[in-house]
Amino acid sequence: MRKPLEKLRKIGLKHALSTRLYGIVGVFIVLSFAIPQLSLASTITARSLALKLTVHAEDGAGYVRSAFKLWIDADHDGCDTRQEVLIVESKVKPKLGAKCKIISGKWISWYDNKTWTKPADVAIDHVVPLKEAWDSGAKFWTAATRERYANDLSFSWGLDAITSKVNSSKGDKDPAQWLPPLTSARCTYAIHWVAIKYRWKLTVDSAEQKKLLSILSGTCGSRTLTVPTVIATSTTINQNTNANTNTINTSAPIIAPVQTPAPTPVVVTPVPNTSSCCKVCTSGQACGDSCISWSYTCHKGVGCACQG
Repeated sequence: MRKPLEKLRKIGLKHALSTRLYGIVGVFIVLSFAIPQLSLASTITARSLALKLTVHAEDGAGYVRSAFKLWIDADHDGCDTRQEVLIVESKVKPKLGAKCKIISGKWISWYDNKTWTKPADVAIDHVVPLKEAWDSGAKFWTAATRERYANDLSFSWGLDAITSKVNSSKGDKDPAQWLPPLTSARCTYAIHWVAIKYRWKLTVDSAEQKKLLSILSGTCGSRTLTVPTVIATSTTINQNTNANTNTINTSAPIIAPVQTPAPTPVVVTPVPNTSSCCKVCTSGQACGDSCISWSYTCHKGVGCACQG
């Protein structure tokens, strides 16, 4: 695990931003529960990617940290996820003890530009915190999907070794509530945040989107990045409080050619009683607890959203 990850991180942001995919013979879309997908492998501006995220109120009910299993040794090399990140992000070859214990190294926390040599002084930060992920859609994932998210070493922007005190001050906050103390790091932080939410099909709330778009303006918002690969998640969805839990396996996503969306149908219906609805859909169709475009197919059960 360390060698591929180390190679990925050494490539750096400059190379990642210049990467292009050649030989595209067709354009496809991957069916998603949370956000409309872009065509395969392309680049996009940071602001445009942020605007692709679905805006939805957060729901933090039922969160416990143990819902995300930490830290695992995915490749069975004796080093868990925390140790893997410390090894890769050390600016010098770290000194290791028995069972991959990190004794010393050199870590530069890019949130505050502080340098540390003792592993106890740095924490591994989930750029999008576990509770934030839960509130934004991960509560519907299976335990295996949440474990994968919590230990994602395949995307170099998801986990960072930063100053422990800075990590504590961040807690579970989103960018509307907290940003890195180093002002020059905030643009990159916002870009990483958006990319991770897109990758895992997580939503943003209105205050979060407003703050992100305020950062991703001007030259920051015009920075380009490769569109992140979207993770095919396995999702457990409760259709209502009395229903049994159904597991939907989307590990093999449905792929279909891009088609021009059909015109919005005109439907004449009686005016509904919306007094008990959590959301009234006037410009789209009701789907579960949300409103979606008429050009998308609803795959959610009956929820509290009503057709306006």
